Amino acid sequence: MVKVLRERNVTLAEVKRILEEKGEREELTTIEQTTLEYAHKFAKIDHEAAAKLVSELVECGISEEAAIQVVNIMPESTEELRTILMREEVELTPEFLARVLEIVDKYRGEAP
Repeated sequence: MVKVLRERNVTLAEVKRILEEKGEREELTTIEQTTLEYAHKFAKIDHEAAAKLVSELVECGISEEAAIQVVNIMPESTEELRTILMREEVELTPEFLARVLEIVDKYRGEAP
């Protein structure tokens, strides 16, 4: 049985980094290998850029959990962003959504 030492939310880019590092030390389990393949396919930016983007989004008043989802999805429209943030306790004004998309756009293209 595996003992959980700590639990935290991470982006797909961070999952990719963690599993790649683990794979260098030991053989990955089937579930870990499948998860790594998924992360390779869907992580849109590298783990350093993802961490910076999460921090910037949290500074805007978005929860860490929602910020991680924004990073994983990298929405391109206010409609997509509104869907991700609809449960947040911030007012989703057009100005706020535009500001968040502007921040996301700064990181678009940071190769995974």
